[in-house]
Amino acid sequence: MPRHPLRHSLLCGLALCAVAGPAATARAQVAVPDDALTIEAIEEIEDIDGPAPAEVVPAEAAATDPAAAALPDGLRRSLDPPRLNSVARPVQSALAPVRPVPPVVGGGNADEDPWQPLGLRAGNFVLLPTISAGGGYTSNAAGTAGGKGSSILTTSGALLLRSELERHFFEAEFKGSYTDYPDTDIEASPAFSGALRGGIDLTEVDRIDLAAGYALERESLSSEEVPDGATRTPTIEVFSGSAGYTREAGLLALAIKGSVDRSVYGNDAGYSSSDRTNTAYTGSLRVTLDNGAVLRPFLEAGVFRRLYDSDGGTDGFDRSSQGYELKGGLSVVGETLTGEIAAGWGFERLDDDRLDDIDSLIVDGALAWAATELSTITLDLGTSFAPTTLDGASGYVVTSLALGASHALKENVTVTLGAAATREDYIGVSRSVTTYSVSGGLGWKLNRNVELTATAVQSFDEESAGSDSRETRIEAGLTFRQ
Repeated sequence: MPRHPLRHSLLCGLALCAVAGPAATARAQVAVPDDALTIEAIEEIEDIDGPAPAEVVPAEAAATDPAAAALPDGLRRSLDPPRLNSVARPVQSALAPVRPVPPVVGGGNADEDPWQPLGLRAGNFVLLPTISAGGGYTSNAAGTAGGKGSSILTTSGALLLRSELERHFFEAEFKGSYTDYPDTDIEASPAFSGALRGGIDLTEVDRIDLAAGYALERESLSSEEVPDGATRTPTIEVFSGSAGYTREAGLLALAIKGSVDRSVYGNDAGYSSSDRTNTAYTGSLRVTLDNGAVLRPFLEAGVFRRLYDSDGGTDGFDRSSQGYELKGGLSVVGETLTGEIAAGWGFERLDDDRLDDIDSLIVDGALAWAATELSTITLDLGTSFAPTTLDGASGYVVTSLALGASHALKENVTVTLGAAATREDYIGVSRSVTTYSVSGGLGWKLNRNVELTATAVQSFDEESAGSDSRETRIEAGLTFRQ
């Protein structure tokens, strides 16, 4: 098969970026960030370690986090200072690569803005429900070489519960979607994610962050792990949890985080995928020079251990592994520019000596620049290691770059443009996949509760094996927010 699920994440992120809201409040997130649990860009979706990637996101989700589109603009100011000591996981989840991005934070006054939904308030909590429906056309429903076109029918919903306490923090988020391609025999794609996130302020300088979540999606037909000719793919479930401690006192700030991701692969596609089921344990430490300046340097180290349930998969290789990540970078906390960027080195060694080690230069970053009061430009780049069960391959290195721009034509009309590139280099075999995407979008708010959206995405895939493909995808929809 010519492509990996990251391509699907990239398309979803670009499309969501195109309708997320006015430029002045656009988020610096294209891939699934460290702080958003997403499903293949739920990438993406997003990881559950803090206020909603990367999309950012995490970018993760590259990847824009679908949760951002569900938030009223008054509850997401992308240019507020990010938490300086957010710690990225050095290992990629089955559904979402993760790295730090500027988080979603509360703010704004929806009562004074006729275009912002008010939400449902109860004491110190606000409930934000969203439902969307739409349709369109894709020239390549399967996302494979020679794939056929089809109409698209989509339905999605989100529910966000957020606290507005002066101290401590709590957020519960639930998202679901259903995409059908009625003109083909491709099975419909359901997806669901739920996350609980909380922060406990022990003192003015000490904080504990806790998170737990669940995500479910059916694997993309364009995945390299799916057999040729398949029309059904297995489900992927990810159970996640994390705990972190942050201390911001004096000149040096410290952050420690530990996390667990269990990825469970189903056997409901007519072939076995259970040998891919694994659990990843990660730990990270970050030290930041908290000097109060616009540029704040930091050093970060992370270690991980991935254990497969099966000692040897269908190919007889033991793909359990361990590795580390070391990097240094700068957090940017300015009036018009915010985010962070870092570079370093990553290494992964598999337990089976027959498989090559994985090592690579890593670059991670997410920046948002408010060029004017009406325009925002975002940059997201990242490197991560991903597992695979391809014969002879140890895994693959994912390198991504995405640029986004949004401009508010009027208070209720926003246009967006995006461009992205992702390269997957497999270790141990001669295989690589490069994906390029460009996108455009329009969001037109009829009132504070109803918005019309339209997106167009053109993508190109180049594979070293020669199975190149392309897709043109056009969608329009109607979104209701309370």
